Amino acid sequence: MTLLGRINFIEAGRLPVAHCVVALIVSWLLGAAALQAVAAPVNPIGESANQSIRVQLLGGLSETASASEIFEDWEGLAGDDRVAGLSEGYVKGATWLRLTLQRDGGLPSRWWLVLSNPLLDRIDVYVRNRAGDIQHLMGGEEVPSDRLAAATVLPSFPLNLSEGENRVLVRIETRNSLAFRISLRDERTMSQHEQRQLFQGGLIAGTHLLAAIAGFAIGWVLRERLWFL
Repeated sequence: MTLLGRINFIEAGRLPVAHCVVALIVSWLLGAAALQAVAAPVNPIGESANQSIRVQLLGGLSETASASEIFEDWEGLAGDDRVAGLSEGYVKGATWLRLTLQRDGGLPSRWWLVLSNPLLDRIDVYVRNRAGDIQHLMGGEEVPSDRLAAATVLPSFPLNLSEGENRVLVRIETRNSLAFRISLRDERTMSQHEQRQLFQGGLIAGTHLLAAIAGFAIGWVLRERLWFL
């Protein structure tokens, strides 16, 4: 066999091997992406007092889907991951999110799940611990005050997390834009944030009141001067 023939033979033998390697790499990448889309985002609770949360936007659920049904089919669900919040625009019907919170034994059990948009109509939060117990909390503009999880400026939900894995579902219905940040806060950070929000709200209201009083006083003075003229 000539040298050129040997080179062609070797190259002909290498070509299928190269194809196989490429196929294996592509299949591995697709498999990893598929696993990432199916598995719920796991958020280990660390020492940070204010943590951004990764969530998964669930798709393909029926309008009559319940939290208990979704929890039962947890492993078979899939969706698109979102980091720190959503920006989906105007959405018809209910939107379901899921996430997993992992708490170590040395960390406190009380945490707050906070959504940054106060204009959401109704929010239902379901937390299922390893024992199977489900905690249901409600929030939003159209929820009666006696049924709110907490009377806070932003939609906030006090979570009692057990040690280990806690699965969380969030159901949202709103006529406004579905856009918000989502975070997890400890008790101290939550208290400080609420005090700051109330102070800012009072400052804004006081400024508006002073502006109204000043406008009324200026109008009265001008009215008196025009009367003398």
